[in-house]
This record gives sequence, structure tokens and C-alpha cells, in this order.
Amino acid sequence: MLPWQKILCPTDFSDPSSEALGAAVELAQHFSSELFVVHVVVPIPALGTGHISPSAFTVHDFQQELEKSSKKILEEHVAKRIPEGVSKRGMLVVGDPASRILDTAND
Repeated sequence: MLPWQKILCPTDFSDPSSEALGAAVELAQHFSSELFVVHVVVPIPALGTGHISPSAFTVHDFQQELEKSSKKILEEHVAKRIPEGVSKRGMLVVGDPASRILDTAND
């Protein structure tokens, strides 16, 4: 078996995904792989009537705040759960989780 150079581990910060991250860390250590931890933020649907309303800006602002806080949580999660010496990268993407995880893996 060829050694894995890159490992992608999606996370939603739940206990089961944290357990999966632990397994991914072990594999990354064993194979000296680069570990990519990806979190997907689902976009908030904008409900509109065909014109721009003040509430549209509120949804946009909330989406930006959601992405900002998710990025901070991801950075903390990666720093806390992945030991020094493991090559790691946290990635925040927006969209449908299944599609974006597959896109990220293909990239």
C-alpha cells in the first residue's frame, strides 16, 4: 500500500467527528501525511419577494458572522486536537456539505 500524502477529515465539531479526527491524526502521524480538516457552513437561504429589502442585508450580515465564528471555532478545534509536528490545515467552505466535501477532496 502506498503511503497517504494527504488526508481530508470533515468536521461538524460533534463528538463523532472529533473521534474521526483522532483517527485521521493517527493516520497522518503514521504516514507523515498532511491533514486537511474541513468544515462546511451551509448558506442561509435568502427569502425575498423579488426586491432588495432591509432584511436581505440582515441575512447577509448573519451569514458573514456565521462564517467568521465557524472559522474561529475551526482554528481552535485544529489547534486543540492536532498535535504539533502534524502538518495540518483547517479549511472553511460554504455550500452543500456533501458536494463541498467531495469538491475539496477532488481539489
